[in-house]
Amino acid sequence: MEQKKTILVVDDEPHLTYMLAHRLRSESVNVLEQNNGQDGYKTAINLIPDLVITDYQMPRMSGIAMCQALKADARTAHVPVLMITGRGHRVTRDDLECTNVRELMSKPFSFNELLSKVFELIQVHPEDASGQTSEDAEKKTRM
Repeated sequence: MEQKKTILVVDDEPHLTYMLAHRLRSESVNVLEQNNGQDGYKTAINLIPDLVITDYQMPRMSGIAMCQALKADARTAHVPVLMITGRGHRVTRDDLECTNVRELMSKPFSFNELLSKVFELIQVHPEDASGQTSEDAEKKTRM
């Protein structure tokens, strides 16, 4: 059985962090939470998540600065990032230079769309996140 994937959620809006973490846990994913880029970076380099979901603009270290630091660190250079931007914030190609940002979403967003992108980035199908194999899922659909 494959080990559960771990996702680090970094956002300075506690209600959003809570909702994201709750929804991801319901999909049988381990979730780590931080509320600023500096603490997010420290958590990522110590625990090496499979994916980071981060806000663009945060206190103590922006999402972009955190992503650049993650990319520059050999321990986390491979970790993909899904970045969420607030309404009105424009992210340019230059902003994303030297980062691991693989997906960019704007608030407000659909949780289903976010989950789809998350599972694509960690290369797991939702039914597989719980430890169920695709063979098990196929058997259930035949019944």
